[in-house]
Amino acid sequence: MTKPGNRFAIAGHSRKGKKNSPEHIKKISMALTKNIKVTQLCECGCRQTTNPGCKFIKSHQCIGRPSKTKGIKTGKVPWSKGLTKETDVRIAKSAEKSSKTLKSKSALIGQKTKEVWKRPGHKEKVHEAMSGLNHPFYKKNLEFTPETYPRDYPLDWTEQIKEAIRNRDGRICKVCFKLEKDNGGKRLHVHHVDYNKKNLDPENLISLCISCHGKTIHNKTTWSSFFAKKQITEERAIIN
Repeated sequence: MTKPGNRFAIAGHSRKGKKNSPEHIKKISMALTKNIKVTQLCECGCRQTTNPGCKFIKSHQCIGRPSKTKGIKTGKVPWSKGLTKETDVRIAKSAEKSSKTLKSKSALIGQKTKEVWKRPGHKEKVHEAMSGLNHPFYKKNLEFTPETYPRDYPLDWTEQIKEAIRNRDGRICKVCFKLEKDNGGKRLHVHHVDYNKKNLDPENLISLCISCHGKTIHNKTTWSSFFAKKQITEERAIIN
């Protein structure tokens, strides 16, 4: 049974019993073989088989072709080699243009920075935002508050006291035992064991290298107990 308005029941029955002409057969053959991807040898000459539909193996399409980066891989000498702004006008103009651009940008940035710092109350706001518990290096720990462990050093905290502690410890870091001459060309730091800046008791001061002193910023309770145990151990070793 055909559908209403159709002469044939199934698609393709209209050509049933009829033969295709040679031209029609050729067109069908070309249309079918056009979409078939056949593997072939790489056109660069390496004799390797490519993926279906590809002329080259990956990255082989550049073999044997002239380089796009002229003057680098071909051995050509750059035109500006050996030239300076004193000997060549083009170099001088380029240098002058770039220097003017940099100077104008840096001057603009410096001017804006000065204007910001000249604003009334700006310095006070920055000081308030970076002092006390608001300072990024000040750990917010209930055991170490500004009242019990102040951050400000007393007037007695002088370089003579630091030198005395360094000489007492033999110019050696008491944690990693690094010599002062191996401390990056800088003198050893003198650390407060109980983190109280006003406690200048020699037993509360210890010599540390830069690396070990930076570690004591965190875990203050642990480091305080560590230095206390270390001091007791050294005292017992001296007695014995």
